[in-house]
Amino acid sequence: MYLVSPHVNSTVPPLCLVVEDIDNLETMNTTNIQDTAFHRFRIGSFDALIVSDGKMNVPAYPTYAANANPAEVQRALQAQAMPHDQYTLTCNVFYVDTGKHKILVDTGVGSEFGETLGQTVSNLRLAGVEPKEIDAVILTHAHPDHIGGIVGNNNS
Repeated sequence: MYLVSPHVNSTVPPLCLVVEDIDNLETMNTTNIQDTAFHRFRIGSFDALIVSDGKMNVPAYPTYAANANPAEVQRALQAQAMPHDQYTLTCNVFYVDTGKHKILVDTGVGSEFGETLGQTVSNLRLAGVEPKEIDAVILTHAHPDHIGGIVGNNNS
C-alpha cells in the first residue's frame, strides 16, 4: 500500500490517495523531480502527473514554529543542518487520468506571490493535458498555495 499526499505539513488532514498496486514504486527515478515541469508515473491503470506550479522563497521564521522563540528556532534548525534564514518551496499539483475522468488535485499558488509561480496551466500543457479537458478539481484545503491557481494570471 502507498500513500500519496499533496501537502505533508498541513494542519488540515490531507487528501490521501491509497493505492495498492503502484507500478515500479521501488525503481521510480525521482532524481531532480523538483527541477522539472512535470513528472509522469502510473498508479495501477491510472496515468498520473506531479505538475510544478513553480517555486518560492519563504523565511524560515516565522513561517515554521511561529509561536517559538526566534533564537530557539535558529538553534534547532542549525542543529539539524537545515537552512535557518529561508527555504525554497516547490509548489506542485497532482493530476490523475483514470481513463474515464481527468482530475486535478489542488490548483497551485497562481501568480499572486510572484513571477516564479503560476506555472500549472503551462506545465499541464507541456505534459499534454489541456486544462479545459479536466473533469473535476479537488481542493485539499483552502491555503493560498492550493487554491491560488483557481484565479488565472490575469485575475480571470
